[in-house]
Amino acid sequence: MILLIVCLLINSLIGVIFKYFNKYEINNAQAITTNYFVCLLTGSLVLGRFALPSDIMEKDWFWVAVLLGLLFVVTFNLMAMTVQYFGVGVATIFQKMSLIAPALLAVFYYGESAPTTKISGIMLAVLSIVLLSYKKSKSGTSSHQGWVVFLPMTIFLGSCVVDSCLFLVEKEKWAPNGDIEFVSALFFFGGVFGLINLFLSYLTGKFTFQLKNVYGGIFLGIPNFFSIYLLLLLLAQGWDGSVVFPVNNVGVLVMAAIFGYFLFGERWTKMTVAGFLLACTSIVLIAL
Repeated sequence: MILLIVCLLINSLIGVIFKYFNKYEINNAQAITTNYFVCLLTGSLVLGRFALPSDIMEKDWFWVAVLLGLLFVVTFNLMAMTVQYFGVGVATIFQKMSLIAPALLAVFYYGESAPTTKISGIMLAVLSIVLLSYKKSKSGTSSHQGWVVFLPMTIFLGSCVVDSCLFLVEKEKWAPNGDIEFVSALFFFGGVFGLINLFLSYLTGKFTFQLKNVYGGIFLGIPNFFSIYLLLLLLAQGWDGSVVFPVNNVGVLVMAAIFGYFLFGERWTKMTVAGFLLACTSIVLIAL
């Protein structure tokens, strides 16, 4: 339980760091790309040697790491576009609802227990995500046409694939016991694809380098590494995927609401309070 709480706190810290990114006008793309390589360095320090193995292409998880690295960058860009067109609330809702995918995979494919309390908890978790992420639009509802209407769903699908792959890698023992080499490799590939994305931005004249973005990436990289490593470690210790992913996603939003209130003076609406109470209830039901 202590490990799960630490995992939640670290994931919540990432949200706080992004808040400061906004405050100090840190370029997300540059900071996130830097963060991926800091994750690799962190993994190497924890492992006691360079974390990318010489036979990396022969590892069972190689192509999964490449896929996740690519999805990290693609999902980030889709997230940014969704925030632009629909707002932070909608983007967060569709991202966090990805808990459904590994939970269903765990129950229906791997036969994890699914008592009424757990099913009820997962349903309440989804509802609490909507309430905690809801923000009333100041400009009214705008109509979106064409491909834009599919943006939130692309975030949901991308996040579902990421969470499901992380679950499968541990469950199938491709990278058992929270394999640091695997975690470091997926961040390395994320960094490679991030550099490609920055290069394309440079070619289109949208790239302006600032040293503060590198500093932002350094602060983000260390907790980001442990957010994935501890998640896999929880699964390796025998925690059900249908427990870890729902509790992690909902717990992060609960902690974010608490941090937002005390650190940034964010007001709690009736929706926030209702979402907070539902989230706590869902965590208790799932944990039971």
